[in-house]
Amino acid sequence: MLIDAHTHLDEYIEYENGRELERKALEEIESNKILSLTNSMDVPSYIKNLEIARASDFIVPSFGVHPNKAHIYAERMDELEEYIYDCKMIGETGMDFFWAKKESFAYQAPLFEYFLQNARQQNKIINVHTKGAEGDVINLLDKHRAKRVIIHWYSGPRWEFNELVKRGCYFTVGVQVKYSDLMRDIARAIPKDRLLLETDNPSGEEWLSKNIGMPNIIRDVYEEVAKIKKMSFPELELAAYENYLNI
Repeated sequence: MLIDAHTHLDEYIEYENGRELERKALEEIESNKILSLTNSMDVPSYIKNLEIARASDFIVPSFGVHPNKAHIYAERMDELEEYIYDCKMIGETGMDFFWAKKESFAYQAPLFEYFLQNARQQNKIINVHTKGAEGDVINLLDKHRAKRVIIHWYSGPRWEFNELVKRGCYFTVGVQVKYSDLMRDIARAIPKDRLLLETDNPSGEEWLSKNIGMPNIIRDVYEEVAKIKKMSFPELELAAYENYLNI
């Protein structure tokens, strides 16, 4: 079974032909049996992902607040409790001092800590965004003794990468591996027993090639990473599935 460990299925509807794109995405997931971990950006995003997940047993919705929206929720964290308790896993959350709005910077750490506390208490997988804040993320993971951590699309410094490996984190490799030597180097360095693959659909591929990412492109990611890791496609497919089960 193929696993897309980080996607945003709720975002297809935002395009001009969104309903058709969403229908096509669901068809690809079903026909190719792609286990899709769909991450949420905020409360409305999670509610939409819950709705989409009712259409397929291959869709696992997770709840989180993206660091770009931390300033909206940081003083309303009590409103998030029911969604955290309800979700099967937590994501997307974390910190970002590279892409995120500056007004979110002061609020990111308190909100991320809130999710880390709940992930620890409820023994849930947490899907973490780190861009430009890798050191801060490591400090907070240590502070809250975080377990079951997936680092999403890591592209930061190598020293912080090594520290995350030491802490037992898992890592997703995404569509950028098709275009970037840096991402190929990171994919090569990720231990085989910590490796997951993702698309960050629909915007991940669109950011790189201007083409809206659809679920089937996860196969391209698997093919590229299999070459890098010197594994056959079936070997990588099995390894990624076992890694997901072991988180």
